[in-house]
Amino acid sequence: MTTPLLRTALLAGVLAGLALPAGAGSVDKGRTLYLNNCLVCHGMPPDQLSNPSVLAGTDAPANIRHAINSQVQMRHLATLTDTDLANIATFLGKPSTTDADRTFDWGETAYPELLAPAKAKSAVYDGYYYRYYSTTNVYIGIKNGRLYFLDGNVPGEPLDLAPADYYLGQAEAAGF
Repeated sequence: MTTPLLRTALLAGVLAGLALPAGAGSVDKGRTLYLNNCLVCHGMPPDQLSNPSVLAGTDAPANIRHAINSQVQMRHLATLTDTDLANIATFLGKPSTTDADRTFDWGETAYPELLAPAKAKSAVYDGYYYRYYSTTNVYIGIKNGRLYFLDGNVPGEPLDLAPADYYLGQAEAAGF
């Protein structure tokens, strides 16, 4: 039988060993970039796209770059980086979510024995954006760009796992 303290240690160890895949995009960063650079012409939701299929799949950033380079009215956006375009494409593919929720959703599928029940409601407290899992009495939250884990069965402070972007890459790679 796994004790609560061992459970916390195992989760921290497993999560710390994950690698960040290349090309992961951020919904939150993409939302900001879209609002600052694209909204005026493309609207919200972006319904003024000449070919919405360009946003599908892994080629979306390259397709957006092609549109910028081939459309005179968009050439002022040529300074956007490939990372910026990946973030915009990610936002356009998932406009009604947040990076934190994508990370939490991924965690629930990767660690269902720890983060149960799935689809717990997200909330905010003391600067943390978090979810509480009543079945296992654990919390997972993000504060100041860091991902934290707290096992309510073990006295102590939340365990700082790593930068939240590290886990966002895992969520992105898994389709979240």
